[in-house]
Amino acid sequence: MDKIKMVLCDLDGTLLTSQGRVSDATIAKIKEIKAQGILFGLATGRDVDVCEPLYSTWGIDGLVDIMMGINGAHIVDYVKDEEHFFDYTDGKEFFKVLEHFKDMPVNFAISHEGILKVAFDDDFNEEFEIIEQTPVKVVDYQELLKIEHPKIHVIFKQEYLDLVSKRAQEFSDEKLVAVNTGSIMWEVFSKNISKANGLKHLAHTHEIRVSDIMVFGDGDNDLEMIEAAGVGVAMANGSKKVLAAANYITDSNDEEGIANFLDKFEF
Repeated sequence: MDKIKMVLCDLDGTLLTSQGRVSDATIAKIKEIKAQGILFGLATGRDVDVCEPLYSTWGIDGLVDIMMGINGAHIVDYVKDEEHFFDYTDGKEFFKVLEHFKDMPVNFAISHEGILKVAFDDDFNEEFEIIEQTPVKVVDYQELLKIEHPKIHVIFKQEYLDLVSKRAQEFSDEKLVAVNTGSIMWEVFSKNISKANGLKHLAHTHEIRVSDIMVFGDGDNDLEMIEAAGVGVAMANGSKKVLAAANYITDSNDEEGIANFLDKFEF
């Protein structure tokens, strides 16, 4: 096995507990691996602009070397002081998504300017704001979709997961793909965007191999990253696809999964 030189963690369902925090044990282990010269980063579907203000809240301020946001569409490399954008989609393309789900109990959200901009005012918005720890605002989608965006969220109350997932699995488009990323959300973005492509970019810019990277994830948007990395670790609460693809399975995000694995792994 190659020497691990970088560790990347998904956020929701992985690094963050169900209470939306990073455990003290996990923070301690992150500090330990960084002391060994290993880079630490985030690989999330969330927007960079949404995550950066929360580093302090999560207790990881000053610990993040790499921020891979929007499933690899936006990468901020704090070590190299570089920022890269990939495969944003013409906003008009997302009207297909609104049409596909128009009769469903869903709302739509686009992360823009550090705010989650939603299409409708409904009784889920307040809960969604708490879950995402990010301001939610209703805006005019006719205006919002005049510019490029990396993705659109289809959001809903957890009780509708099976119903919405059935419809989401029927979505078919030559440019876009729909991926389930949690119990209240599906995401639609360019087929060219993936966390695995983000790994390849980081390996190239840091002059390491993808096999030198360890990743942790739980959702279907982590699947290609789990498969590509030298060490792909799935959380016990992960999706069936991720659990099947992983090199290792660790405890859940509420059971110190990352800390426990890092404690046992021989770097």
